[in-house]
Amino acid sequence: MGANTSQVSDLSENQSLRTLIGTESISDNDPFWNQLISFTFISPTSRDITYSILFEAVTTMLVLLSYQLFHKEILRDGLIYQYLMKGRCLSLTSQLVKTLLYNYIRQEKCPPPATHLFEQQSDRGGLLYGLASGVASGLWSMFALGGAGSKPGLEQEQNPLPLSNQSLLLLLVLANLTDGPNNCPNPYRQAVTCFKNTQDMSSIPTEQHHMFQINFNSLYTALCEQQRSDQATLILYTLLHQNTNMRTYMLSCTDMENLVMPILKILYHVEDRNSHHVYMALIILLILTEEDTFNRSIHEVVLKNITWYLERSLTDLPG
Repeated sequence: MGANTSQVSDLSENQSLRTLIGTESISDNDPFWNQLISFTFISPTSRDITYSILFEAVTTMLVLLSYQLFHKEILRDGLIYQYLMKGRCLSLTSQLVKTLLYNYIRQEKCPPPATHLFEQQSDRGGLLYGLASGVASGLWSMFALGGAGSKPGLEQEQNPLPLSNQSLLLLLVLANLTDGPNNCPNPYRQAVTCFKNTQDMSSIPTEQHHMFQINFNSLYTALCEQQRSDQATLILYTLLHQNTNMRTYMLSCTDMENLVMPILKILYHVEDRNSHHVYMALIILLILTEEDTFNRSIHEVVLKNITWYLERSLTDLPG
């Protein structure tokens, strides 16, 4: 690289970068290319910076997958699809799924110095975030809900966790990609449905090519605390329905009320939710009530201070 070293903050004013993203075409032998590669900047190391980079990387993946939005038929010959399903990306399947899950688990808020990149009031950052969120939500709805739009509430619109939210959307889009030709299974769906607890010391079966381990307690806590959107409810439904290891763990928890109460709250505020969200909440309760251990344990719970139930005051209510 060249000697024109600068700070990351100078990138937005760099003329070479402005020309690169401009509307005019650039010939192969234009001196511009030499000027472009001569510009260097100090590699960012602070979390104020890396958060933004991670967010943009996840959002870029969602945008690259958005081609399916413009086609009624399922496309299996797209370049991005080919790379993800059987290209070099295939070996990174479990690592990517694990990273996206941990982004969701950490629920990390946007660092204050970089908050302006994501606020809706920002001229450029807010517009980009708004467009990216719209593409992500629309794409996820296309794959997971048959094109039905979500009905975001006030909590979702004011979500201070853009990386967590986008990571969950990308995870759901990847897991709901159609299987490949010749009955080749979706590796991302396989990874979502077979991962194990870090406390599980048993060996990983050799036939499970995309299995990995993750902290079930941290994931369970995130699932309990973040049931504000339909995508959060969908990942809960997916894990309960398809991941035997996670379902067994959740049913063994002694604080199941922390999971059930947010689901009941979704049903209580049914007028603020779309039909798919309500349906998923009902199916989750149905799956849970099929287990005798859950039915016994949930009736032993005493509920206190249910503040969102407005018809009457409920205190010390037996399950």
